[in-house]
Amino acid sequence: MIRNYFAIALRHMLRDTRTTAINIVGLTIGIAAFFLIMLWVNYQVNYDSFHKNLSSIYTIMADRSQDTRVSIEPNTPYALAEVIRDQSGIQRIARLISQQDILLVSEDHKQEEFLHFTDPEFLEIFSFETLASVTPTPLTDPNSVVLTKSAYARYFGDQPLTGQVLHMKSWGFEKDLKVTAILDDPPANSSIQFTFLLPIKLLADNHEWMTSWGTASLITYVQINEDSNPSDVTAQIRNVPGQHHSWVYELFLFPFSKNHLYNVFNDRQGTGRIIYIYIFTGAAFLILVLACINFTNLATAQAGRRAREIGVRKTMGAQSGNIRIQVMLEGVIVALVSAVFALTLIQLILPYYNDLLNTQFEAGWISLKYIMLITGTALVTGLLAAIYPAVVYARFNPSRVLKSSYASGTKLHWSKQALLVFQLVISVVMISAAIVVFRQVNYLNDTPLGFEKNNLMYFYIHENGAYEHHADFANRLRQSPDIEEVTFLNQNPLQVYQTSGDPDWEGKNPEISYAPFSFIDADYDVEKVLHLEITEGRSFDRTIASDTASFIVNERAAAMMGGDVIGKSMEFWDKKGSIIGVFRDFHHLSLHNEIRPMIIRYWRGNTNMVFLRVEDHLPETIEYIKSVYSTYEAEYPFSYNFVDEEFERMYTAEKQIRSLAVLFAVMSVLIAALGLYGLVSYVLQGQVKTIGIRKVMGATTRQVTGMFLFRFSLWIIYALLVALPVSYFLLRSWLTNFAYRVGVGPADFITGAAIIMLITFLTIFSRVVRAASTNPAETLKNE
Repeated sequence: MIRNYFAIALRHMLRDTRTTAINIVGLTIGIAAFFLIMLWVNYQVNYDSFHKNLSSIYTIMADRSQDTRVSIEPNTPYALAEVIRDQSGIQRIARLISQQDILLVSEDHKQEEFLHFTDPEFLEIFSFETLASVTPTPLTDPNSVVLTKSAYARYFGDQPLTGQVLHMKSWGFEKDLKVTAILDDPPANSSIQFTFLLPIKLLADNHEWMTSWGTASLITYVQINEDSNPSDVTAQIRNVPGQHHSWVYELFLFPFSKNHLYNVFNDRQGTGRIIYIYIFTGAAFLILVLACINFTNLATAQAGRRAREIGVRKTMGAQSGNIRIQVMLEGVIVALVSAVFALTLIQLILPYYNDLLNTQFEAGWISLKYIMLITGTALVTGLLAAIYPAVVYARFNPSRVLKSSYASGTKLHWSKQALLVFQLVISVVMISAAIVVFRQVNYLNDTPLGFEKNNLMYFYIHENGAYEHHADFANRLRQSPDIEEVTFLNQNPLQVYQTSGDPDWEGKNPEISYAPFSFIDADYDVEKVLHLEITEGRSFDRTIASDTASFIVNERAAAMMGGDVIGKSMEFWDKKGSIIGVFRDFHHLSLHNEIRPMIIRYWRGNTNMVFLRVEDHLPETIEYIKSVYSTYEAEYPFSYNFVDEEFERMYTAEKQIRSLAVLFAVMSVLIAALGLYGLVSYVLQGQVKTIGIRKVMGATTRQVTGMFLFRFSLWIIYALLVALPVSYFLLRSWLTNFAYRVGVGPADFITGAAIIMLITFLTIFSRVVRAASTNPAETLKNE
């Protein structure tokens, strides 16, 4: 019996190769798209899952919200950990802060590195694998360092760990650091990435600013006891900052397990990448459902053609159950064949998929486990797709169909109309989403930042070198005709993360307790190099001696100070002076964040970054800069960056989402087009003779085609009425993740609707015209 089922199924598939091919293509695309999306989703949701203590690890967040402005960040003061370390419920605590431009030297290698400083308990809280260690507590010695496997190989090759020494040279001090442990490189889906870990006390002992309660520049992690309630711990630490500083804000615990997916805060619950997980998981299942609908539609469209076959089989004794098994088996066979093609398709496009998403999914992921998952998905998909056709076929009345009185129907049943509308809704939503995502990412790239990022180059200088001879160094650089101007800063203006609540100014409202400022220390000509627009007053002038104790502020800061700030006195840490200018606001963080009040103070003594604007002849210009640099910085290798390239990297996640949205929108539209073809075939099968009669009565091919296009146009309108509000709601929700964003307007939906209407009409037109062009004598000769 089973052999007979397979024989009939294969005979039918080979007899109607066009329909079989369409079914296989649709299911192949659906299964491949489903697993590509779920591969990405699985990667995202498993971020940090390798930590054994994950459920008990929390990040201390600082809620500095005021009025309608939400400001929730993981930036906390250094001193906080010492105060709350012994609070009940806290088992371990570790701070983490990064520093760059620190020279490390071994016998075989030297390089400026990006270092992380932390507490010894960091390695107990987090489960980064230790490959070798010379002590059970690697970071307790303040002159120790822990390296990752790749970093150790750079400096010491394949030597076994026996307490090797790295010489560290940074501003104001040099240290020999004993290598006490080697860790495996953090997994790619770890939200904490590092190559070197050093004791945080080493950094704090050499930077007094770190100990100020008004400076929040590091992240604090805690591991709470298993029987502790995070709400109780939050209650104990909530108001600690206000007990030590006038900058009053609240602290709360946020689960580290949410660190990757909930990293944008509109409230204390957080949002962010999780919305992409919801969207693309839903898209994955919808695409698979669309593929199932296609199979159902095409199988139903074949009903008239297979009616006599089913009638004969029933006359020969086949039961309805046998017919259902037969049809469902056909669905399973098609789905399994599609699964094989889907596996092949995934293998072929996986390298391009990795390039698209900057991931490292390997062909080896298609293990027995995944093959079984894809096979299981194919079986379920095939069964679901074949259920409805199986029920329809099993209900055929032999006496009726053998008298040739069976017809597919002259119009679509309401359920099939709903399926059509559903397919069109999904397609319109996905196309509209792709359009808005595309516009938003382009907006991020094209929005004026308030300073000119293009052709802006920077590199680091060091003590006893270019730093000590900065004036001569800058003049040497200016001798190149391809260098427009030079200045010195302490931070990248594109990534000003440090904030302080310590600034005080003349006329400050005593009721202002929340006054966080971003700040940059700068030399002369900062406005010339960055192309800042001075809206009031002036910038620093080297001919005016008092400007060495002066400040310029952005418009946001001036507004918070009450306006009319020129000439007001200001005090910030050890600097006392006056405000001499106001510059137009510029984006000093990504466009996910609002522009903050900012101070630029003259302090050349704290500037170790050279910023210069270059013109043409770039390779020659870089060689010239390198030669000048080497004259002053013989001990340090020359490395440089361009601000516009860093800007491009800031929106990597959004560009990946854009690529995914476009890719899967195209897939869903292709599947929907196949579904439309199936539904049009269903309608036409029941109206072939009607079309013949109309043509005999004088109707033209154009008139017949127009009749069908009008009917399908109504369903497109129904789909748009559903899709437009759904699209608007979803896209508005996504855009709330950006402080600066495009508007969602009619053009986005009109474009999406126009695209789907064009595809729909082309699909319908190609099928209807062929039917309408058939000679009526061929369709009516049996009547």
